[in-house]
Amino acid sequence: ALKGGLFDTAKRAASKTGEAATQERELLEYEYEIAKANGETDAETYDEYLLEKKYGVKIGDKVDYNEGSYSYKTDTSKGIGGSVGTYDSTTRKYPLNEATYTTKDLTWRVLGMDEQGRLELISENPPTDTVALANEEGYLYGTAELDKMCYDLYGKGTHAAEARNLKADDIDKLAGITEKDKETLNSNHPYGTKWTYRFPSSGSYLQYKKVSADGNTVITDWTNVSPLSGYADGTRDTQFKLPGSNDIISSSNRKTSEELTYTAYVYNIIGGTTGKVKKTTRDNLEMSDIICKGTGSSGITQLLSSTYIQASNKNCSFGVFRIYGMFSSFRFGYIYWPLWFWWRLWDTA
Repeated sequence: ALKGGLFDTAKRAASKTGEAATQERELLEYEYEIAKANGETDAETYDEYLLEKKYGVKIGDKVDYNEGSYSYKTDTSKGIGGSVGTYDSTTRKYPLNEATYTTKDLTWRVLGMDEQGRLELISENPPTDTVALANEEGYLYGTAELDKMCYDLYGKGTHAAEARNLKADDIDKLAGITEKDKETLNSNHPYGTKWTYRFPSSGSYLQYKKVSADGNTVITDWTNVSPLSGYADGTRDTQFKLPGSNDIISSSNRKTSEELTYTAYVYNIIGGTTGKVKKTTRDNLEMSDIICKGTGSSGITQLLSSTYIQASNKNCSFGVFRIYGMFSSFRFGYIYWPLWFWWRLWDTA
């Protein structure tokens, strides 16, 4: 009885704490609306208002951060390396070469504030080192390894709480992109659409089925994939395999793939009226320029720690989001052949 009583007391205390936090947020949101109506703040959102109220800074402000001096060595078994070798048709993999990276002295700016109220920073200039992801392991473990790289190199400095690589969500937050917005960014292949692949009872060609995001409407019933590609393992005409799974769907076993949710989407970060990130720093720099820094040349990209699934009537692919330099756009990028990436990080201090 005593144990139960203690638990009940703890639950009531936690509930009251949660209620107090909710009430505090509601009061601060009300305070923000009043300040905005009276012209007392130029913060465009409540989060920006809270950032300035708590830390006295705005998005894009420069801050001092002593990174220290550390190193990171790639683990090629996790699909990450400094460079990629020639494709091996026997293993169906690209060999990766190990590389060691060291901390660089970077300039840091405010990116925002996380859910725990900690200040988020982003480097004004990305390091000029390149890193490569390849093979199935690059999809399965690459983003976690990029986060580890950032932590090992930049997450141990003065007052640092953690560090990780930039994610798609970070850019979405700056751009004001919501889950609903993602559904309309690509009209041909809407975000959230459900795809399934199978081999029919007879024949050697893979088929696909496309269902609406809510699962209520069959957009395209079972239809032959043409030209047949998909995420193939072995002969492209006869096999289909999901990353991280040994369950190969083939013309011999006639299995059906699990339902895949389409999560790739594209939008311009920079570009007049089409650019989605429109924040300007107090020293007149565009946050879109800071985010895309280093990607001005064709083929130079920034790899983000966010994965995607892309499906269509021609193929199914799995990859890692990146900022694609030629168009300064936020695009999905394949990692199953050698690509070079500028990597980007942020830190909470």
